[in-house]
Amino acid sequence: MPVATSSAQAQEESIHIVKPGESLSTIAARYGASVYTLARYNNIANVNYLRVGQVIRIPGASVAPAQPVYPTPTREYVPPTATPMAPVDPSEPTRTPVPTSITVDYPTPTLTPVIPTPTPKGPMIRTHIVMSFETLTGIAYLYGTTPSLIKARNGLTSDRIYRGQRLIIP
Repeated sequence: MPVATSSAQAQEESIHIVKPGESLSTIAARYGASVYTLARYNNIANVNYLRVGQVIRIPGASVAPAQPVYPTPTREYVPPTATPMAPVDPSEPTRTPVPTSITVDYPTPTLTPVIPTPTPKGPMIRTHIVMSFETLTGIAYLYGTTPSLIKARNGLTSDRIYRGQRLIIP
């Protein structure tokens, strides 16, 4: 929307509303102006700082067309075209043909039977190695038991445990 300005020479200006992702340089390129011309014309102190929704006045009447969007180039495989065989001259020695493709036969994987590992008969013994700052209460809570059962199973007479100590968990 062109608006007339008051100057000795009547000049038209355009107004641009800043959208997300735009910078003063992209706006300047769109309208065919320089960044510093737009900054000076709009009293913008920091050319690197624009706000979304900010109004930018564009001096001059011409609006450059929007930058064209080019499609992303794609690469597709084009196999070489087959050339017809040239006639064979019987006087020339025969040459060994060079293979154009190599086929590798990989061995078919065989399935090995899974033999189940026998589970030990009898009760399983859980152990816990005490780490720094652990308590009997915390260890008991971790395994769903009580501190008194852990003490009884390990022959402890007090609640005192040490880092590196191996405890049997009931």
